[in-house]
Amino acid sequence: MNGLGPAALVVAFAGGGATVALALRGRTAGAGRAAGVALAGLSVALVLLAKALVNVDGSLVYVANHTSRATSWPYRLAGLWGGMAGSLLLWTWMAAAWAVVAGAVVRRRVPALAATTYAVFGAYLVVFGGLLVLVSRPFERLAIPAIDGGGLNPVLLHPAMLYHPPMLYAGAVGLLVPFALAVAGLVRRDPAWLAPAVRSTGVSLVLLSAGLVAGAHWAYVELGWGGYWAWDPVENGGLLPWLAGVAFLHAAVVARRRSGSSPVAAGLAVSAFVLGLLGSFLTRSGASASVHAFAEARAVGRVLGTALAVVVVVAVVLLVRRRAGPATHIGPAQGAVAANNLLLAGLVLVIGFGTLFPVITRWLTGDRVVVTGRYFALVTAPLVVALLAVLGVGPRLGWQATPAPELARRLRPAAAGLVAAAVAGAWFVERRPLAVLTVGLAAGAAALTVAEWRRRPRARWPLAHLGVTVLLAGVAGTTTGAHVTAPLAPGQSVEVRGWALQLLDVVPAAALDGGRAAQANLALRRHGDPVATLRPVALVSDTGQRVSVAALRSTPLADVQVALRSVGDGGATAVVEVGVAPLMQLVWWGGLLVVAGLALSLRRPGPAQLTAAFGCIFGRDSDRDRQFHDQKCTEPEFWRTGESCPRDNGP
Repeated sequence: MNGLGPAALVVAFAGGGATVALALRGRTAGAGRAAGVALAGLSVALVLLAKALVNVDGSLVYVANHTSRATSWPYRLAGLWGGMAGSLLLWTWMAAAWAVVAGAVVRRRVPALAATTYAVFGAYLVVFGGLLVLVSRPFERLAIPAIDGGGLNPVLLHPAMLYHPPMLYAGAVGLLVPFALAVAGLVRRDPAWLAPAVRSTGVSLVLLSAGLVAGAHWAYVELGWGGYWAWDPVENGGLLPWLAGVAFLHAAVVARRRSGSSPVAAGLAVSAFVLGLLGSFLTRSGASASVHAFAEARAVGRVLGTALAVVVVVAVVLLVRRRAGPATHIGPAQGAVAANNLLLAGLVLVIGFGTLFPVITRWLTGDRVVVTGRYFALVTAPLVVALLAVLGVGPRLGWQATPAPELARRLRPAAAGLVAAAVAGAWFVERRPLAVLTVGLAAGAAALTVAEWRRRPRARWPLAHLGVTVLLAGVAGTTTGAHVTAPLAPGQSVEVRGWALQLLDVVPAAALDGGRAAQANLALRRHGDPVATLRPVALVSDTGQRVSVAALRSTPLADVQVALRSVGDGGATAVVEVGVAPLMQLVWWGGLLVVAGLALSLRRPGPAQLTAAFGCIFGRDSDRDRQFHDQKCTEPEFWRTGESCPRDNGP
């Protein structure tokens, strides 16, 4: 079976090429079968590499570098996405799976767009399949098999390693589908691309959101990673396409009221994909100095950089050719959606600039420049504050002009924000104005969102909006926290924001992979009263790598986290880092609400509503379908909730 893996990759590469060739000839059924061949080849290769990792097949270079016999089998399997070649194989397999499933749906529901969509899918598979065959080969063999492997980095031996990277990959790769549909819509000048693009984007954003929240929580429990968000280039590479994807979903609400003909929506769908591809480039090229990035691979970087440039040029040409039609006045809600998307675009620009500036500077001058988290905090804060204001007020405006008394009544729940601001001002010790303002706006936006949800209880998107407000309130709270690093001897204490930690002792602890570990036992007190005993652990692997496993005491008002940084004199002294983060739990609850809101918005209605909606969206010819099609009900939320969607109804 030595040659089966490379042969399967060659078959997958050929399947991608055949998908392009058949799609360009208009043979969409054949293109679908060719994409299936590519998926089959990649599936065989993926299973073979996974089996080699679990069995620690030392004859493969990749296995020797990313697993070991001392590692439990789930983490051996996680080595599949722990290195360059394996993660590239998983990424390409996911792309092929998306291509097969989405291509079949498009061919069945929007056949006019199928050929162009398959051509885009096939081109993507050719690029990434070519990397696996020619550049980053997962089945490269050692001349002399290794007795054992190097294993994963100790920081990666965490349960989140088993689900965080695959969810991020699946979400980022899924943005290929709305991109392909947008390109097909621009080429064919057919607005029917919008509805399936909205649904596929929703699925991708659910996965991407879950991956981002899981990664942030992983970084948080590993305090040495810099808290829950460090504005790392690869972290930003996941956030940027998420922001663009959310902007696309909002633009689609306006686009469907113009019969789906919106270059703005198409541009945002393209931007989400381009930013996801940019994240892949930063991860795999060595261009970014990131703890998350794989080892530098200039050949992979050149291929991905070229592909990125080609995609941008083609997209710009298509968007320039497809000029927007005459502006149609809808009402205040359209202005709110436009303002929301401008703010999201502003976040993409300032975060993207800070992420790419070190890469561009290094390319032009050779100097290594670091953009710290302070830059990102300063430039994003005013945009986030404005976004919270739009988030709460926008949905209450309606598409038609609203009389002033009615508008005042709709906005009355925002007064809750004033109460929240007063409470926040009393709670935060430093009374930071921006944090107090953000918490107050978040509370007001949450109250308005709940009021809108009560007015339209069958809607699902308010849950995601509510999650954003809760998350941002938590982020604002954590900015008022404090970190203190202190050397302690047994019996000594350190106090942070009213919390006192006394070192009791330092004892040996169990270690993974033959390393060494120590555990500190600290008594946590609040205003002199005992609260808990925290037990942080410091690990040193057999290769000399240091990892801190933090101990945490979490409450709805504040988290207390302590990490053991070093131990001296045989346990006579210890250096601990103590962090107090107000409202930290709101970050996790808000993230989970965002994921749940997006997921629930994807639910299907009953069979009757679904049949009518498909006729409305895809233009079937039955009498009932024509009835809905005449109303031009291209509202994606309609076929999710089953609500009526004449144009004169609310948003």
